[in-house]
Amino acid sequence: MSDSIEIHSQLSDGEARLIASLSNESANQRNLAKEAGLSLGMTNLLIRRLVKKGLIKVVTLNGRTLSYMLTPTGFAEKLRRSYDYVTASIRYITQVRARIRQLVQEHSAESGRIYVLGRGEVVNLANETLAEMNREYVHCDSLDALPDDGSGLCLVCSPELSMEIRTGYNFQFVLE
Repeated sequence: MSDSIEIHSQLSDGEARLIASLSNESANQRNLAKEAGLSLGMTNLLIRRLVKKGLIKVVTLNGRTLSYMLTPTGFAEKLRRSYDYVTASIRYITQVRARIRQLVQEHSAESGRIYVLGRGEVVNLANETLAEMNREYVHCDSLDALPDDGSGLCLVCSPELSMEIRTGYNFQFVLE
């Protein structure tokens, strides 16, 4: 198991992309290069490294055609990377939800409405969190949709929104 951990820490970004590109089916270098977004020469170099590390296996289909497959160790590495990505994403979503709850709880002492500003997945996350908290809110796609004479907490869920100061609103970015 310690050998496996050592392999994980030594993978370059390109090696990780190649492993991610390999599915259960065998693949050739040209397809791997295209899928991983690498040059054919770099793909060739990285394949040799991955073979030495025991993560992929070269299979000769005929005298001239080679194919590449994940070894059990390579498959375990691909699975571990997927698991790490999913758990990191869940952890981040949990942190964003906690921030939304904190901002809303701090705002509860003040009067005014809660606005969710923006579009996309973070808005959906804010909407779900507020619904779970049984809090009423108004969703606005843009700053122009906010009432001119309004007040209250404005949860900004889209980092690309340019902020113009509006009196009465407490603008808070959901993503820190």
